[in-house]
Amino acid sequence: MSKSQNIVILGGSFSGLGIAHNLLRHTIPALTSADPSTSYKVLLITPSTHFLWMIGAPRALVSEELVPIDKTLLPIKDGFKDYPAEAFEFIQGEAIGLNTTSRKVDVKLTTSGSEQSVDYHALIIATGGHTSSALWSQHGSHEKTVQALKETRDALRLAQSIIVLGGGAAGTETAGELGSAFGSNKDITLISGSTRLLPKNKASLGQDAETYLKNMGVKVKHGVRVAESEKTSTGKTTLTLTDRTTITTDVYIEATGVSPNTNWLPKELLDPKGYVKTDPDYLRVIGAGDRVYAIGTVGSYSKGSVFDSNDAIAPLMTNIEYDLSNGKTGKEKKVVLNQKETIVVPVGRDKGVGILFGWRVPSLMVWAVKGRTFFVEKAPEEVMGTKYTKRSY
Repeated sequence: MSKSQNIVILGGSFSGLGIAHNLLRHTIPALTSADPSTSYKVLLITPSTHFLWMIGAPRALVSEELVPIDKTLLPIKDGFKDYPAEAFEFIQGEAIGLNTTSRKVDVKLTTSGSEQSVDYHALIIATGGHTSSALWSQHGSHEKTVQALKETRDALRLAQSIIVLGGGAAGTETAGELGSAFGSNKDITLISGSTRLLPKNKASLGQDAETYLKNMGVKVKHGVRVAESEKTSTGKTTLTLTDRTTITTDVYIEATGVSPNTNWLPKELLDPKGYVKTDPDYLRVIGAGDRVYAIGTVGSYSKGSVFDSNDAIAPLMTNIEYDLSNGKTGKEKKVVLNQKETIVVPVGRDKGVGILFGWRVPSLMVWAVKGRTFFVEKAPEEVMGTKYTKRSY
């Protein structure tokens, strides 16, 4: 008698979608060919019905004309409509608990708020991370990001003063986009908590980025953080900084770090920083039992970049195939991440700073590689899975 096994994927961003398409197109056909007595069903569970192209957020928040909302938020179901119903199920919900003994995930459905338990034979945790603002990550339903984009765009049009918090890539890119759009007629300030911009990278990158920003009329304030923010009765925001000064601004945009979406997991599965304890070679979750994996920002192996997700998909797929077939198909393959410094940061519409695989690249190349479009045209590839048409593992 045929038996069916659930492969549950938690998360609908880069990693989750990539894993789902690879399973349905390549891994499951290989498994059922090797053992026709077992069938598999992929269950993709994520709080939003839409995929967010967060790479384009710095430009998208400026105006609809530059980056339309429907180019950065794409319906996930469109990418899976051609798969058989018995092979794939989409569940709009948020993981709220995990029992590794009974092998069940507890899920709270986004629309109704009701809860259900989902059995898994294999589990892939790709829940990613969250930011304080819905501009950069989804806070449940995609409508919250749509609302945040519209409200920010409307506020920017009327604003005389704008403050961006965060001296990393997101903050620097955002300040550059605002400088290009409004630098000549609005007061724009970028607050950096470090001594320079892009503090995790070579000093020259941050120095050049700051020069580009200042040339656009953007002020840069280093060495302070926001201790407290408060909305005033007039809709402005008053910031209390760590140097005990206060600033009031028309628009306040937080573009700071990402925290892992792991508060639903048992504490014993997390490292001290809240990331899933993941074997860096094979991406199996340490202490979670058989056939449980983590990929992307949520995993302790990752430095948080999209590269760490993309580079891990192919080796993880063959490891999953190996585990599900008990070694009959697939093979164990170690994840090898790029260890050479790689970052590309557009600063405004026609300039940028970058390092590719340890080599500094000119501003024009940064514009050509990323600054021209922020890769928005590639978003459909993630949803539709066209980049996974051929097996790569």
